Amino acid sequence: MARRVSPGRTLVMTLLAWGVGFVIFFPILWMALASFKTELEAFATPPSFLFFDWTTENYAAVQGRSDYVHHAVNSVVVAGGSVLIALLSLIVLVRWKVSNPLLVAVTAVIGLIAFPILQPTWVFVK
Repeated sequence: MARRVSPGRTLVMTLLAWGVGFVIFFPILWMALASFKTELEAFATPPSFLFFDWTTENYAAVQGRSDYVHHAVNSVVVAGGSVLIALLSLIVLVRWKVSNPLLVAVTAVIGLIAFPILQPTWVFVK
């Protein structure tokens, strides 16, 4: 039978979990908020958390400098293709009995090693 946990212990563990989550998530939040600030506001002392002039000029500068959307679409295409290939492989492995599982494992390892060699250098989406 399961041991009964006191409400005080549950409260402490919940607060501890929220604290750890906040410590882990706060730098990500800070970085996302800084992306909407001007350079002067991003390095201001004392820092402003939510009350500042929101701007998207940083995103326009990145897009103009490196064609970010094009690269993001390429990443989505490659990731989607990888997921599709993995799902099709999983369907094959589940559907049919594999007579030699070692052969499947060796083929998977060879595929992982060969992927960087066979990776195309051209751009997928124009």
